[in-house]
Amino acid sequence: MFAHNISITPVDDKITLTCNGRKIAETQRALKLHEPPLMPVYYIPRDDIDMSLLRPSTHKTTCPHKGQAVYFDLSCGEETLENVGWSYESPKDDVADIKDFIAFFESVVTIEAEDQ
Repeated sequence: MFAHNISITPVDDKITLTCNGRKIAETQRALKLHEPPLMPVYYIPRDDIDMSLLRPSTHKTTCPHKGQAVYFDLSCGEETLENVGWSYESPKDDVADIKDFIAFFESVVTIEAEDQ
């Protein structure tokens, strides 16, 4: 059982992330983390993200259930969007599956799921 009713499930669909029409990531290995009452969040493996578009930010937050999150700025065309993605570098044991994965704010990037 996960802390605080958090569930993490593999996603069967191919997930594509874009920003202003530019592909940021494409994966068939995404995880979906659901932490009620929050909406589910896709976590994307770093290996499937164009990491050249991301720069570490100095922003950090702490979740009592997942640990400390570090953030990333995203180069999206001619603009840099601050703190768009986040990752738990040393997640708590109950959510260890999200280590080496990055989540993105869906209000900033477009996330499309395609049935496989």
